[in-house]
Amino acid sequence: MNNTSKTQKIIITISIFLLVLITALTYGGRERITQFESVLGKVLTPVQKSFNAIAGFADSIFSPIFNIWENQKLIMELENENQVLRNKLVDETLIANEYGELKMLQNVFDFVDYEYSENLIEARVVSKDPGNWFNMFSLDIGENKGITKNAVVLNGDGLVGTVYESNSEWSKVISIIDNKSSIGMKIASKDRDYEGIINGGIDGELKGYLFDPKAKVYKDDLIITSGKGLYPEGIIIGKVMTVEIDSNQLLINISVKPMVDFRKINRVLVLPPDKIEEEGE
Repeated sequence: MNNTSKTQKIIITISIFLLVLITALTYGGRERITQFESVLGKVLTPVQKSFNAIAGFADSIFSPIFNIWENQKLIMELENENQVLRNKLVDETLIANEYGELKMLQNVFDFVDYEYSENLIEARVVSKDPGNWFNMFSLDIGENKGITKNAVVLNGDGLVGTVYESNSEWSKVISIIDNKSSIGMKIASKDRDYEGIINGGIDGELKGYLFDPKAKVYKDDLIITSGKGLYPEGIIIGKVMTVEIDSNQLLINISVKPMVDFRKINRVLVLPPDKIEEEGE
C-alpha cells in the first residue's frame, strides 16, 4: 500500500468519526443545533477542508513519483528481457556463421589432392594490416602446429597466400593480392595447358602474363597454380578478366579476379611446408 492511500484512509476515518459524533449530538429530532455543535462545525469544517487539500496535494506530488518508480521497474524488467533476447540472437548468429564458415572450408577438398588435404590445419584470422583488403594478416597458430615460413594458406574458394613469418603461437600471411606476391599459374584446360606468372595488383586484382605468345586464353578462363614454386599444382586462383597482347615483348598479359574475397577472411586452412615437400618427393 502506498503513502497516498494511507493518507486518504486516515482522512476518511477522521471524517467518519466526526460525522458519527455530530450525528450523536443531534440525535433526537431537534430543530436547532446547540451552540457547541455550531462551534464544533465551524472548527471542523476548515480542518476537513485542509485535510482534503493536503490529501489532494500529496496525491498530486507523490502519485507521479510512485508511478515513476513503478515504470522504472517495468523498464528495467523489459531491458533485462531485451538483453537476454539480444544475447540469444548474437549466439545464434555466431553459431550460424561458424557453421557457414566451416561448410565453406569443406570446398577445399574439391581442388586439393587427398594427400595434401589430410594434412591441412584449420586456423582463425586474428588481425590484419590497415586497409580494406587482406593483403597481410595474422593467424592464431604457428610453430606449435608445424606452421613455418612458406606454409600454404587456402580457404573454401581457393588460394589465399603463404606464411612469411611465424613463432610458437602465431603466423603472418602474405596474400596473393599483395604486390610482393608471385605465383606460377596455368590455364585449367586439358587442351590449353599454357603456363605463366601472376602477381599481386591493386584493389584485389591480379596481373600476369603467359610464357607462350601464341597461347589461347579467353575471358572467364579458370586460372590455377602450375606447381612451379611454393604452391602445389591445381589450386584455384581466379578467373581471367581481360586479355591483352603485348607485341613488343611477345607476351600475352592478363588480369585475373581472385576467387577468394580478400575483403573478408575469417577462417583458413594451412598446409605445412614439410608436408608439401614430403608429397612432392
